[in-house]
Amino acid sequence: MVWACVRRAGCVGVMALALCGMARAAEPTTAPPPEESGGTTPGPVDLGLDDTSRLYFQFVTGMNWVLDKSFAGDAKLDGFPDLILGGGVGYNISRHWGAELQFQGGEPDIRSASRGKIREISIISIVPAVRYRWHLLDGRFVPYLTGGVGMGFTDVNEDAKPFVKANTKSSTVVGSLSSGFDYFLSPNVAVGVEGRYAIYPNQTATVDYQAGPGGRVTHTTGDLNLSGVTLLAQLRMFPGQPRSAPGGRTFFLASAGPFDTDEVRPYLGGFFGYDFLFSRGVGGGVTARDKGGDFNLSKGGMLGVNLDRHWGVEVQMIETPLNLHTQAIDKISEVDVTSILPTVRWRWPFLNGRLVPFLTAGVGWSYLIVNDPRVVVEVPNGKGGSKLVQSPKWDPQSPRFAWSAGAGVEYFLNHHLSVGLYMPFQLYQSSDTTVRLANGTVRKGSADFSGFLTLLQLKAYL
Repeated sequence: MVWACVRRAGCVGVMALALCGMARAAEPTTAPPPEESGGTTPGPVDLGLDDTSRLYFQFVTGMNWVLDKSFAGDAKLDGFPDLILGGGVGYNISRHWGAELQFQGGEPDIRSASRGKIREISIISIVPAVRYRWHLLDGRFVPYLTGGVGMGFTDVNEDAKPFVKANTKSSTVVGSLSSGFDYFLSPNVAVGVEGRYAIYPNQTATVDYQAGPGGRVTHTTGDLNLSGVTLLAQLRMFPGQPRSAPGGRTFFLASAGPFDTDEVRPYLGGFFGYDFLFSRGVGGGVTARDKGGDFNLSKGGMLGVNLDRHWGVEVQMIETPLNLHTQAIDKISEVDVTSILPTVRWRWPFLNGRLVPFLTAGVGWSYLIVNDPRVVVEVPNGKGGSKLVQSPKWDPQSPRFAWSAGAGVEYFLNHHLSVGLYMPFQLYQSSDTTVRLANGTVRKGSADFSGFLTLLQLKAYL
């Protein structure tokens, strides 16, 4: 799990740094009218970078440090710093004041000193906040402060150990204070860094240990406090258009182009959707996903550049976490199927570049990373009770070659922001697998994670 967190955060960081290095020079500046600035005439501001009275969407990722890791008894929160994913939506009401709704979530382990990892705990916060900002460097550099009060939600999940129960309150009030900055790469796209302090009240947590089937239960309680500090990298995207654009300010859709163009333009984007596998069998009697699917969605992103009117190149990273099952034991572990694909893209614009169908083809590598193995599980014995069973260990051959061919369409909200639908077929080189049973038996097999994906995508162009 730690390697997966580092890998995801590292890819996001590399993409953000690459985009920062491609930032272009600011446009000519002039001052906004007095009514936009509270009746006084401020210093020069780049009208192309005017963010007043504009809607925005925000995506964040980073690391969170909980200040007190105690859970209950000898159980503590583990795995820090924990990977955080989140986002937000907001509106800049005036030149300095705005409001936003912040989302963030993480999933640290709960680990016992006597029994190892026993559970995971999902921690999600939803906080309405006010934001105060000020503009420097002709409006390109925008420091800000935020503060708000909302709700935090927790869910103890992943039955990693039998005969252990862990629980805590599922919802509580949470406060949030943060400071950070935006740096505008274009009138509609900004990157930045934010430090956030989440303030939680104490809540009761419990852990029950049972000494085997029908054995004595030891009940422990503790005070859990999830307050912590989060360091975030962010991407803020503004649909519509600023006041200086032809036709004036618009809320969501720009009224005039250009949209997609013939010029060389780098972009950063994200994927979110579902992977439909051609085969669920992964060798040795082990299957991927529950019958009928599971809730593990595919996600990832791309870094690319349009070279001319039709051709472009990009590097895609797509990750799909899959639950692994056997008929006798049910879930035994998880595997992250992660593909890294250098890809060529051919597109043809319509409607003055607003609607852009495209085709892609790529070849690269896939990595199969097994995590959260269940060493011992509790299963029904058919007599109304249960028994302890040692879980088999599934090992794949990795890395493997991967190929992709896909089609999609994107719709430009303005010159720098587009939304779209993307459907790639991904073909994977078969992976030899080994299943080691508790009695020493070794079963050989193969796994093929080929399939097609249905992905929503969002792109930010320079």
